[in-house]
Amino acid sequence: MDLRDIKGQETAKRALEIAVSGGHSLLLVGSSGCGKSMLAARRQGLHPPDGNGGALSFADNPCDGLRAHKAALSLLAHGHHTQLTITARPCPCGHLGGDPGRECARAPRCATIHRARLDTLAEMVDMCCEMPSLSACDLALPPPAETSAMVAARIVAVRAIQTKRNDRGFPNSALYGQELNDLARQDTEARRLLTEATERMRLTARAHVKVLRVARTIADMDATENVRRIHIAEAIAWRRTFN
Repeated sequence: MDLRDIKGQETAKRALEIAVSGGHSLLLVGSSGCGKSMLAARRQGLHPPDGNGGALSFADNPCDGLRAHKAALSLLAHGHHTQLTITARPCPCGHLGGDPGRECARAPRCATIHRARLDTLAEMVDMCCEMPSLSACDLALPPPAETSAMVAARIVAVRAIQTKRNDRGFPNSALYGQELNDLARQDTEARRLLTEATERMRLTARAHVKVLRVARTIADMDATENVRRIHIAEAIAWRRTFN
């Protein structure tokens, strides 16, 4: 399985690369057939062999969604160093916000409870990405030039930065407390943006920490010592609410 198999969805591919680079949990939300499961299945091939846990995926679907939902929340709540990817539909039928002609007769009322569950997951994961439906033009595109091997090579380099900086050898997703503050130092503009976003978006303490961890990973991908405003801005963009 290779990333070249997936046409379009460049934003989601970026999210996956960040997630694997820092060991972050990722929620992918999109209508049926947009490529969520295909993308999640390719995470294992990007994961560096560093011994800090394997990649797990959960599909939150109408048949066993509640069970998968609870299992994913359990892993997230207990802080396992597992590279977790969750795929979910925007509503039970899977077509809300996608092709209007395929939405069920109960839309959008059917999505109320489902999207409340998505909000719970989005609060717990490090990153969340909404994937649009693919158009006919997207499907007609030639295969992407970038392969999983190319992305994996960049991820290995980013993980090496983290290993050198962190004596425990854990990825950025495992940083906490004073260690996180010391290793994710922000410049003045970055600190101001994070403070403003925390107030404006009413981020919880958990979400604030997750934003800083993800920003540290994005900064590592840019090979910069300090976390800058642009890194905080992108990390904030990976926070989502669904209601």
